[in-house]
Amino acid sequence: MGVNVKVLAVVGCLFLVTDLCAGQGRSGIRIESVAHGTTPPLSSLAPMPPGWEPGMPPIVLPKPKRPGKGGGGGGTGGGSWTDPDLQTSTLSAHYATGSVFQGQGFTGAIPPDTNLSVGIDPNGNTQIVQVVNTSFAIYNTSGSQLTVGGDLGLTLFSNLPSTANCNANMDGGDPIVLWDQLDGRWLISQLAYNSDFSQNDFCLAISDSADATGSYEVYDIPFGNSLPDYPKLGIWGDGIYFSANMFNIKVNQFTGSVRSTFLGAQACSFSRPSWITAPASITFTCSGTGNTAIYNILPADLDGANIAPSGSDYYLQFVNNLSSTSGNELALYQLQSGQLTALGNLSVGTFHDACGGGTCIPQLGTTQQLDSLGDRLMYRLSYRNYGATQAMVVNHAVQVSSTSTQTGIRWYQLCNQSATIPFSVCGQGTFSPDSTTYRWMGSIAQDGTGNLGLGYSTSSGSMYPSVAVTGMEKGVDSGMETEAVLYNGPNFQDTYSRWGDYSSVAVDPKDNCTFWYTTEYSTPTNVFGIYNFFWGTVIGSFNFPNCTPNP
Repeated sequence: MGVNVKVLAVVGCLFLVTDLCAGQGRSGIRIESVAHGTTPPLSSLAPMPPGWEPGMPPIVLPKPKRPGKGGGGGGTGGGSWTDPDLQTSTLSAHYATGSVFQGQGFTGAIPPDTNLSVGIDPNGNTQIVQVVNTSFAIYNTSGSQLTVGGDLGLTLFSNLPSTANCNANMDGGDPIVLWDQLDGRWLISQLAYNSDFSQNDFCLAISDSADATGSYEVYDIPFGNSLPDYPKLGIWGDGIYFSANMFNIKVNQFTGSVRSTFLGAQACSFSRPSWITAPASITFTCSGTGNTAIYNILPADLDGANIAPSGSDYYLQFVNNLSSTSGNELALYQLQSGQLTALGNLSVGTFHDACGGGTCIPQLGTTQQLDSLGDRLMYRLSYRNYGATQAMVVNHAVQVSSTSTQTGIRWYQLCNQSATIPFSVCGQGTFSPDSTTYRWMGSIAQDGTGNLGLGYSTSSGSMYPSVAVTGMEKGVDSGMETEAVLYNGPNFQDTYSRWGDYSSVAVDPKDNCTFWYTTEYSTPTNVFGIYNFFWGTVIGSFNFPNCTPNP
């Protein structure tokens, strides 16, 4: 695309770097942004809706996966078994649901990859930013939209130079939004890549203030001919952390066939954006790739700013070490000066990937099944420092027994109670309290008191895909409480199996108590009476009365 890429492929190393190649130097690979721009205040912009129009086919984004892993439809092989951590009954609900409202709707892309973050504006008001493929919107807690929102490329990243890959017409999906509680800024990102994947970029916007409706500094970070698929961000005490599954993708210009080579996951970090005058560039310091056993790693993401974490950030993945679709360990890493260091494996109850990592979720009204994305941990890896204890929580979807393909939510809480590694498993369970409902695409977080909040999708052969939440009260519950339905889905999705690829729970930093959750549902048929692939999103809140507000 004519950009000045400062990262070049060389023999023996993935990239040419300032000092030494990855794995040989102590400071890792350096990737410097190649373009910078500044947006006007988002509150001043005119509407920029997605370019999709009725009658156009949707853009079906490829499923992120590790080649050779997952993709199955679940099964009953491997003998007779039941998930050892299965919770088949529920406890009384102590949490209460609050505001629930509609988020963004269909943008022309499938799936929406719905996520949100929650922050505090300069006037002390809570703001909620939701991003989907390929647009954003900003709300208050009542559901009123604070800006016109619209397409990410045409709004945020159009202020980059026209030569930048992240400019207006390069919406590549996989968006993320985070509120940086330490600096009072918003981060919004998405991918950009050209038609033959010879140039792949990470597009990053950082707000100039705590006001999500204000101006943003936007950057184009080039990854050359390696696609940073499924990127995730995490806020940490010493910087912002990043992870992605790296692929080299070749497109045959004559046949259109695509060949992808998985390179392993890559972890990166960059300095905290606590600038007065925005820099013209930012620099990622990254680990090397080449180890394909490292995949789908999540960076820990800070909740609560009263005690910032020390040291460098942690990364976590589950390990399919019993078969290609089952395992009993979590692998813990730490990114130190550009080197991804293995800290050890944490033993957990034996798990089996939901749907074998592939598609098996039934729906009312159609034979079309939905994708579970059961081959990875789900966004986010939520971290809190409670002073005497540090804790992280995370979840993924699993098959609950060998007698059916039914899926449930496996959750973990990790605490710093081990003398040999920084964290050990201090709580876990698989939430599937009935014999018919499939639960998947979850997200989990912890409030300032230590209560857990979990949101997820539900579906079965007798119900449309819907949105539900549950939680666990600290010091009271030994498992998840009776679930609450935030939104009953009004329709099924057919033609396409893609669902997700993630949802998110965030905690309102204004009180450190209120959980906000967002995910998708399928809307009623609304074009020509034949299409059932349109989605909507919902945003809802819940909290525990025992939580003491601690902003």
